[in-house]
Amino acid sequence: MNNNSLYPRSRNPYQPLALRTSTPLTLGRHTVQRIHVHSEIYTRYELRYRGVVVLSQISPPSADDCTNAIRAHQRSQRRFVSHNWSRESIAAASEGTGQA
Repeated sequence: MNNNSLYPRSRNPYQPLALRTSTPLTLGRHTVQRIHVHSEIYTRYELRYRGVVVLSQISPPSADDCTNAIRAHQRSQRRFVSHNWSRESIAAASEGTGQA
């Protein structure tokens, strides 16, 4: 037998619930983590941006998919932090001066 084939009676039995090693993929500037789904034949690909999963799919993503997912996440976060909720701006809005 070749060195790259398994013997029919291997000493290491197959364990379906064992953790599998995964090598991250580098797609352009982005790093995608491969996660093997237990009891399934699929491999899930996850892209994280600042600790948040912004892309999760079972087919290998392209560099454009990663860039678009990060931009969409940044746009969604920008909506929530663009408001100035300081006391001065609230007081100015309630007075009707329009100066914040």
